[in-house]
Amino acid sequence: IPFTAVVAVIGVLVAWWRKQQQKKFLSTAYTTLGVQDKIATFYDDRSALWEDVWGEHMHHGYYGVDGLEKRKDDVQAQVDMIDTLLSFGGLRESSDSGTPQRILDIGCGIGGATRHLARRFPSAVVEGVTLSPFQVKRGNELSQQSGLETRAILRVADALKLPYEDETFDLVWSLESAEHMPDKRKFLEEGYRVLRRGGTFVMLAWCHREVPPSLTIEEQYILRSIYQEYAIPRMCPPSEFQTEAIRAGFRQVIAEDWSRSVEPFWAAVARSAFTTKGWNGLKRGGWKLIRSALAIRHMMAGFRRNTIVLNALRATKPTTAEQEQEQLQAPDC
Repeated sequence: IPFTAVVAVIGVLVAWWRKQQQKKFLSTAYTTLGVQDKIATFYDDRSALWEDVWGEHMHHGYYGVDGLEKRKDDVQAQVDMIDTLLSFGGLRESSDSGTPQRILDIGCGIGGATRHLARRFPSAVVEGVTLSPFQVKRGNELSQQSGLETRAILRVADALKLPYEDETFDLVWSLESAEHMPDKRKFLEEGYRVLRRGGTFVMLAWCHREVPPSLTIEEQYILRSIYQEYAIPRMCPPSEFQTEAIRAGFRQVIAEDWSRSVEPFWAAVARSAFTTKGWNGLKRGGWKLIRSALAIRHMMAGFRRNTIVLNALRATKPTTAEQEQEQLQAPDC
């Protein structure tokens, strides 16, 4: 038997075995019960290592529109992501009355973006919410060290039951936290509720590609692996966020696919695991942190196959006058 034929047969058998293992994995129950506790524990356990290796920012870096700025410093790319998202939201520093005075950072991590926003808008108070007590403690320590303890304030809170009065904030900001929300509709409704009329809502979220066509077994396997390792109840297609934003009452809803802009990021994360700090931190953290590091391959595969989409969305809450005008223009039922 020719050697090439043997190799081909082995390849077919390996592919068949892999498919069977994926189906077996997908057939096991995946529960979202207690997901908020899981998210809190996930970040309690991993935030110190991430800060030690990467610093205060816990999100993708921005490497240009087409992701071609691959030689950019990765930490600078994370800062650029914040500034690019601000520009996408139409937000600029200025002294006029349009500058946000109160900002809410949903899913704030240890407050990297919270403090950056406070610096970008010197007259604003920025409040960050997270489910992780560790992140709140560490984030407030960093705010105090930065002299921002009165303007960059973190607290433990549930984004689906925000502890704020209606119309409290001029800007509601969510940088890669919406994927953790078990109820996407409630997340957007709460964002709308606490936003003042005329205010801006900006978010960046992990999504999966639009369906149809249906997700393949391979794609489902990639996503389920990510869900289990990164405490994600489920991702949704970008169109679901747009639909739910409009349903919540937002207007001027605009979304963009930023997947190509972050292309170099996960390779950089993988490399960081093999630095002295990264490897020592993984050893200290034990198997659960090593398993999370191994799951980086699923993120890379998801972006490579276009299964995972990084979706930017901006929207506004209509003013009272705009809402009245909209009601006047609505057809009578």
